Amino acid sequence: MIIIGLTGGISTGKSTVSSYIQEQNKVKYGNYVAIVDADKISRQIVEFGKPAYKDIIKYFSNKIEAPFEIENDKTKEKQFDRAKLGKFVFAPGNEAHLKKLNSFTHPRVRKEIMLQIVKAHVKGYKICLLDVPLLFENPFLRKICYKTVSTIISDKNVQLNRLIKRNPEIPSEQLLNRIEAQKLTNSDRERMADYLIYNDSDEISYLFKQVDYLIETELLPISQTYHLMEWVFPLLGALSGLNIMMKNYFKDDEKKDNNETIKLTDFVDI
Repeated sequence: MIIIGLTGGISTGKSTVSSYIQEQNKVKYGNYVAIVDADKISRQIVEFGKPAYKDIIKYFSNKIEAPFEIENDKTKEKQFDRAKLGKFVFAPGNEAHLKKLNSFTHPRVRKEIMLQIVKAHVKGYKICLLDVPLLFENPFLRKICYKTVSTIISDKNVQLNRLIKRNPEIPSEQLLNRIEAQKLTNSDRERMADYLIYNDSDEISYLFKQVDYLIETELLPISQTYHLMEWVFPLLGALSGLNIMMKNYFKDDEKKDNNETIKLTDFVDI
């Protein structure tokens, strides 16, 4: 099994790509792809009563305008006000609070991700897709990936407009702050990723063509070799995985040539 990291800036289409792969897995990809969704895991680990939930309530309750802990209209369970939390931690000058929030959630998310990777391997999947928004900012998760894929929107106005459409209840200034709060620029992603999926076009089919090419032409043929190796020669498969981690450990992004990154738009028709 090969581990592929999928990432991308906010509102660049990463979740759309992940959902499309999930939908087409049995139809087009032979049911060989397992998806580990870090966003889904991050929501689960902060459910009411869980350790991360308790840490967030304890730390932020006296910093955010009350009421911070509210009741879910549908489930009637307690939850924290995500809108207020997002507004607070993404506000200029509150970087330390964002870092604190991440310290409550990221270690727990990583633990669950590793557990799901093991389960995918045991079930015999050939590709395990890690859908992780902050993949490049997470050294450990990045090192275990055989290849990484990033969604890109070249035009920041397109990115902002899509974010506004997705979150009409949040003022555009706050949404712009969220975009600006991202550490990595498009240039960083273009340098760090092995594959780039461009999502500037309003034609969703153009995005899906890039995804199909990635899975069917690039990843599945590669995964077949590793899959056979793991099950026929387990020790060789383990050594191969260790070799991938060692290569990633010594990889220097600053020395990487952008020409090494595969732009999937070069292989599909508009």
